[in-house]
Parts: sequence; structure tokens; C-alpha cells
Amino acid sequence: MRRIALVSLLVLIVSCSEPADLVIGDSVGPDFEAVALEFWDEFEEFATDRLDCFGPVTLEASFEIEDRAVYEWTTKTIVVRVPHSPESLRGSLVHELVHHVERECSEHEDFRADYLSAMGFPTDADWYAGDRWATTPSERFAEATVEVMLGARERTGDVLLSEEELVIAALWWEGR
Repeated sequence: MRRIALVSLLVLIVSCSEPADLVIGDSVGPDFEAVALEFWDEFEEFATDRLDCFGPVTLEASFEIEDRAVYEWTTKTIVVRVPHSPESLRGSLVHELVHHVERECSEHEDFRADYLSAMGFPTDADWYAGDRWATTPSERFAEATVEVMLGARERTGDVLLSEEELVIAALWWEGR
């Protein structure tokens, strides 16, 4: 009987993950916090069909990082360089949040072969590797999501997304 109770408890613990949320870190100022929370509301609406697939992520701000933003997967933290315009902050938040979802959501792994095929890559190509940033599947999917959610943005490096990549990204976020 103890063994059954223990197994039941373990199943319950494993299946009950924390819900998706944007946790505002201490380094985030009030202006950035307002933009981030407004963004999060929009993201929750955009990603409704995927919210049960990933847990909370912490947002921090930095004046010192070189990139516009980074996702630190070991701590589940997005660090965004400030100051920036609200539009730039929103684009960076979407991009880095996608990296969080990629790492957390096992359903994302099932979709990758279709996206790789749309890129013209072998369906078993490494999702996190490319000969440069613009050819790394993970980065391209993040940029495709930015475009699907917010529309095209000016600075995307040298990423030229195909219509098929945008369609496949949109379908995945819609739960299909």
C-alpha cells in the first residue's frame, strides 16, 4: 500500500508543474516592468494553446550585456539590455521567451522536423547549431515567432524567413 501511495504522489508531483508566468526580477525598473507586463498579457493571448507546456521565466534587466537580450536556460531567466524602445524590448522578449519555451516544452521537439524541412535543412539537423546565427534553426524559429506575433521588425540580422517558416511557426503556436 505504501508503494502505491508513493508512486501516486510522485506522479502527482511530476505532472503538476508551475504555470507559465513572467516573474519580474529586482533589476527591472518600473517603466520596463510596465512594458513587460503589458507584453505578457499579449503573449498569453497569442500562446493560449501552449501555456500549459512551459513554466515561469524570470525577467532581469542589464546595462552591461553585449547582446540586446539573452536567455539563460540554466536559471530560466531572460536578461534584456536597457535602455531600449518599447518596440525593441517587446521583440527581444518574444525572441528570448521562445528560447525558454523550446527548452521547456517537449511538444516543441515533435514539431522541429517540419520547421527544419521548411528551412531546407535535413529533418534531423541540430536545432541549436548553425554555421552562423542566421542559419541556426532555434534562432530562425524565434525570429519567425517575433514576426508572427508582432509583425516584421527592422533588425533581424541577416535572417530572411520563408513564408513556409512563418506559416509553420504560426500553426505550432496555435496548437496544430
